[in-house]
Amino acid sequence: LLAIPVLWHEIVSVQYRLSRMVGFLSGGSDAAESSWQISQSLTGIGAGQFVGVGFGEGLQKLGYLQYAYSDFIFSTIGEEWGFLGVLVVLGLFGLYVALGFRSARNAPDTFGLLLATGLTTMIGLAAVLHIGVTLAVVPTTGISLPFVSFGRSSLLVSFLATGVLMSVARHSEAVTGKRKR
Repeated sequence: LLAIPVLWHEIVSVQYRLSRMVGFLSGGSDAAESSWQISQSLTGIGAGQFVGVGFGEGLQKLGYLQYAYSDFIFSTIGEEWGFLGVLVVLGLFGLYVALGFRSARNAPDTFGLLLATGLTTMIGLAAVLHIGVTLAVVPTTGISLPFVSFGRSSLLVSFLATGVLMSVARHSEAVTGKRKR
């Protein structure tokens, strides 16, 4: 409750943030204005139907959807690979989170537990927020989809987090002398 005035000030102080929030709260009623990206994102996902239009055959990335290679890559996946491709991406992120939390549970010390939990949550939350943006569940932000979106810094952070998670898992195996399941 104490953060609400600070968040409100941060939203209203910059015009594009206010425009995005108004577009989000209006439910897409101004498709030509602030919610253009969301409208095009949902159009792309809907065009994919069950099996998609084919790899590289999506139309939304050809100028209708800005940043289709980074901020809205999940929409491009939904259009080109369809519902099946979306399920594969969701399944892979679910597997990543499950294995990350298993590494945290099996960590030999509190530091390893907290480190693995934090890194897993970071990657999982970034994926959930990215997917939420492309499905118009949360306001538009510049959150990339870990391991998938174009951009070196996001990819580097994702790989570093995965390397540290693997180190925690490997350290727990070395301490116990066997593999925990």
